[in-house]
Amino acid sequence: MQRMNRVLIFNLTVAIFLIVLPSVVFGQAPRVIEITATHDNHFRMAGQKGDPVIELKAGEVVKLRFSSMKGPEFEKDGTAHDFTIKEFKDQGWSVRFKGADPGKPPIVTEFTLVVPNKPGEYKAGCFTVKCGKGHDDMVAKVIIKS
Repeated sequence: MQRMNRVLIFNLTVAIFLIVLPSVVFGQAPRVIEITATHDNHFRMAGQKGDPVIELKAGEVVKLRFSSMKGPEFEKDGTAHDFTIKEFKDQGWSVRFKGADPGKPPIVTEFTLVVPNKPGEYKAGCFTVKCGKGHDDMVAKVIIKS
């Protein structure tokens, strides 16, 4: 019986750490930024017209959530688009994701990233996956504030 109680206490302790530890380490749950990658090769965000402007805080942990449709061209494995900030590619800011076929619900893919500690304005775009006509215009402005 004592062994069973110790196992139960251990399991509860592990469960609490798995739930509480991420919020202690990161301060809170990551902010979710929802971006749509359209079938006509544009990034879009709710409440914004035209190319998105994404404001981030240096050192912040964010979750980028992409809802994606395939453009006219895509890679053999189904990769439809990418979201890359060239200056921070080595810090994980180059993510690739698949897209849904026309007439189907978008494919949702999430990436949790740490915002670089380098304030400024940067251009993010679909730079590594050729997704068809309009590919060169698939961009967003990312503003990192200190």
